[in-house]
Amino acid sequence: MLTKFGQTELRKALATSGSGQYLVAEDLEPLIRDYLWYLSPLTERVPLVRADGHIHMVDRRTAVNRAWFEGESSDPSYSQSTYDRRQVEVKILRVSGKVTDFQQSASRSFVDALAEEIDAATGAFADVIEYATIWGMSDDLSNHSFTGDPYQYTGLYGWLMEDNTDPTAASSTIYDANDNGAAGATVTLSMLDQLYARTVGKYRNFMRDPYVWLMSQAMIDKVSGLQTRIQREVPQVEFEGGMVMTTYKGIPIIPSQFCAPGSSASPTGVSASTVSGGSLDDDTYYYRVAAITLYGEQIASTEVSATTSGTHNTVRLTWTADSNAKLYAIYKGTATGDNNLGLLDIIAAKSYDSDGKVTGNVTSYDDDGSITSTLTIQPLDSGEEVVYLVNLGTKYGLSRPVLIPTKGDPVDNLLHYEEIPVATDEHAFRLKSYHTVQVPRGESCAVLRRAKAS
Repeated sequence: MLTKFGQTELRKALATSGSGQYLVAEDLEPLIRDYLWYLSPLTERVPLVRADGHIHMVDRRTAVNRAWFEGESSDPSYSQSTYDRRQVEVKILRVSGKVTDFQQSASRSFVDALAEEIDAATGAFADVIEYATIWGMSDDLSNHSFTGDPYQYTGLYGWLMEDNTDPTAASSTIYDANDNGAAGATVTLSMLDQLYARTVGKYRNFMRDPYVWLMSQAMIDKVSGLQTRIQREVPQVEFEGGMVMTTYKGIPIIPSQFCAPGSSASPTGVSASTVSGGSLDDDTYYYRVAAITLYGEQIASTEVSATTSGTHNTVRLTWTADSNAKLYAIYKGTATGDNNLGLLDIIAAKSYDSDGKVTGNVTSYDDDGSITSTLTIQPLDSGEEVVYLVNLGTKYGLSRPVLIPTKGDPVDNLLHYEEIPVATDEHAFRLKSYHTVQVPRGESCAVLRRAKAS
């Protein structure tokens, strides 16, 4: 329910006006949007920009012109910045709901059924937006051959991988808590310092940009405890609306449920076998599969293996579907153990018909050798989490291109409410958004993987 703002305002907006007519959608949208911000502080802080169209072009400066001292009468030494372009595709996010007029009338004495449905739909919207902003994966990366899900857009994690082709490099902003050892490690302030040093502290252009940390509440408690060992008081900052956040290095920490996996591995029932065809070398290959749900990457499955030989040079992985999965991450190696595995592919967890409607769950994957390399990123195990340091500047960091609906709403309206005309005796509505995310410079953000809060 609209716990922060109460349902009073929403009921007023749904109630009849003096002329006996329902108020228009624009009266509801500010209330719904405020509730969305309340549910997802990260979504509120990601800046909105106007999308060019279905395909939004992102300019990326690759070199700058240089200044230097010259003689009074010397000819000008012309130089020019260079650029490349990255494109992102605007995607459609919708959720619909309805109540019958009888439900609305019969429940009015103790609950407003329509307000409850709008409340629930807004919560679902908030979850999907935050998931996709962090973990979403489409098929638009250039430096990696991830299959992705063409109906999603690529989120922060994907753009980090796009601009960090070698996570083992000293300058990489994909940082492993145990330097890609056999297991993760308990978080330390020096690990967070590494993320800061590789982003804010390294590039002058990033220093003035707004940043936030993203981590689970358990990780925030751990970081706060570490800070109290070296200073008297953990610094905090208050944002509009009275939200108070802990900070580290002067950067606010946003609690997120999207950074820590659940307690169980997913998916289950993973098995590996060989089938005819493919181009894998004759060898034994080891795999783990990890579901990526609305709440982020989960603990990976138990390791399985298969040996290719002769004409059977494709490994087929199968598993029991996780109905909550939105993507699956496939990890692969030629030796057993997490420190020998790398990220091979990220695939859709749902199958679609030609109209883009979900028709089922994906339960298999064929490694036929067409993806020839893996990224040195290891799966998460029990107790291991991720921590993000996110640049929220529109020039280099995470921002959200928004396509304006035909009715011409302001660009700051990320979410739109509309009534759906129905012939039956029902109140039907839809929440929708046309948007994507962009990160022009992936190195402006960073992620710490396999960190433990205890």
